[in-house]
Amino acid sequence: MKPFVLGFLGAALCTLAASTASADSATISVGNGGRFSRPPPEVVVVHDDTPQPSIFINETPHDLPKDPYRSPFRLTTGPAAVTSGQGIGPGLFTAIDLGTGTVGVRVLAAWFRSESPDDPRARLGKTLGLYGAEAVLDLHKQGPLHPVLAVGLGAVDIGTTNGDGWAVAGLGRIGLEYALTLDDADVRFGAGITGVLLAPQSDMIASANAFAMFNTTLSIGF
Repeated sequence: MKPFVLGFLGAALCTLAASTASADSATISVGNGGRFSRPPPEVVVVHDDTPQPSIFINETPHDLPKDPYRSPFRLTTGPAAVTSGQGIGPGLFTAIDLGTGTVGVRVLAAWFRSESPDDPRARLGKTLGLYGAEAVLDLHKQGPLHPVLAVGLGAVDIGTTNGDGWAVAGLGRIGLEYALTLDDADVRFGAGITGVLLAPQSDMIASANAFAMFNTTLSIGF
């Protein structure tokens, strides 16, 4: 090989060796040859010490359902009828109802025509008057529907062709009332059945032992 070619190859090898040495000197190795990577960018944390306003949730309380107005004094009236099994005697029923709670009082009066006007020996006579007072139990004092039980005492005036006869009576009633939902008045519609048991009485009305009264009513209280 010519000296010129040998010189050119030697120069090329020297240049390659210098480049390799320069690259190796730029790498920093630690331990088993691991290399450091570039450090991560610096993270800056900012704290906001400004006091934050408090947030209050103000909920409007829900009102409980309001029970309709209940009057302690009610006037009651309506059509009625009596029967002892001989017929139907029409009449008029009136009462005063006292109380707003579970227990109340009713003072009543009712007047009827004969249940058998063509029979002079009718058990309830030609006319009949019923007067009495009851202790009333309202089984559901709230809401529109009011099932009612009542017991009481009264007096019965039976008019016959020979005069009037009186008797003491025991009263037992079952009824149902519907109250309207008004704010300033207590208005109720009702219906009831009353059993009347007569105590021993004079011979003039001895044939009348018991009868039933049916009535529908309208009650108004302020």
